Amino acid sequence: MTKLNSNEILAQISSNWQLSENNDLLSRRFELNNFAEALELVNKIGELAENQQHHPDINLGWGYVEVYLSTHDIGGISDKDIMLSQEIDQL
Repeated sequence: MTKLNSNEILAQISSNWQLSENNDLLSRRFELNNFAEALELVNKIGELAENQQHHPDINLGWGYVEVYLSTHDIGGISDKDIMLSQEIDQL
């Protein structure tokens, strides 16, 4: 697994994702109507993550979900993070 540089990352992610200053974390915040919708989204993201064996950090609250992607083994963003971000975008 290779750590991607900022140009490689930005060329492959949608504008919905934010790249940290250190290029080591992708994040996205979803605004939803209530807790039930937020929980449903977390469960869908969880299914994708389990299928890929790549697990994001997720914050869940009333009406929002925050997703954080990083490949801890390499200390940055890898193709696994890009792939999961793209699948999350399709939800």
